[in-house]
Amino acid sequence: VQKQTMHPVARGPPPRRGVQRAGGHGSFCRWVSAMSLVDAEYGQMARAQLIQRTRTLAAERQRRLASLRSEADCERYIAAARDAVKQAFGPLPERTPLNAETVGETIRGDGFRIENVRFESTPGTFVTANLYLPTNCTAASPAPAVVQPLGHSATAKAATGYQEASQRLAIAGFAVLSFDPINQGERDQYTTLLPDKEPVLGASSPGSARTSTAAHNMMGKQLELCGDWFGRWMLWDGIRAVDYLETRPDVDTSVLGVTGCSCVYCAFSGAHKRCALTISRGEIHVVAVALCQAGCGQWSRASPWLRRTAS
Repeated sequence: VQKQTMHPVARGPPPRRGVQRAGGHGSFCRWVSAMSLVDAEYGQMARAQLIQRTRTLAAERQRRLASLRSEADCERYIAAARDAVKQAFGPLPERTPLNAETVGETIRGDGFRIENVRFESTPGTFVTANLYLPTNCTAASPAPAVVQPLGHSATAKAATGYQEASQRLAIAGFAVLSFDPINQGERDQYTTLLPDKEPVLGASSPGSARTSTAAHNMMGKQLELCGDWFGRWMLWDGIRAVDYLETRPDVDTSVLGVTGCSCVYCAFSGAHKRCALTISRGEIHVVAVALCQAGCGQWSRASPWLRRTAS
């Protein structure tokens, strides 16, 4: 068996001879266009096939977008895209009781408060979350909702950046639900099952065997044997997070923002006429600016940082 040089997924396969790897936007497309299944090294053939399929679909998408000429064309395209997404995720579970509860003490900050909540996305599947609320948020004066799915941080909702973003939005007048993804934060699935420095699942460093990406891959392989897939479970957590917010009388879910980082698995459980979506924690202000300017937030209470960003 010929020894193959391993390349981190984030970097992609090595460029073909004569093709320069360019950094920044567009570099992915450059090496994709240079890659062919025939020329790929044995260790890269599966990836090259996936790239070929992705390139073909991307070209078809561009062709369809270029053919749109009217509002009716756009509506048909949107309907087809939604059907494709539903088909890709497969049938979703039935909605079951959330059995939601607030646990522990409410944390109070300057202009906001935090409730520790948990609910069941499916029976026995507990989702742990922090709900950030403006100080004066009540049923008589509900706050517009923001759902914050998180990236691959091991501490999940407790990570400094996510806490900072949630606090700023709460001070600006939004109710923010920040929930732990599977095997992150309080939802570590393999604490007693896998030792640290496990060579099969992670690099040789303490705790690396239970990193979110390694665990997600492991769970995904197990689910494939059952005819299921991991993305559906993450998506369902996001849908039920919106369902939980809809049970709160002090939260207005007719206006919904979604912001997160890296893996944004979330979907709207109903028809929201006013919404904003961003997938980068660094662009958290997009949600706040969009909703505040739509009259959904308390712009007068926004932080100076948020005001400067908006301007």
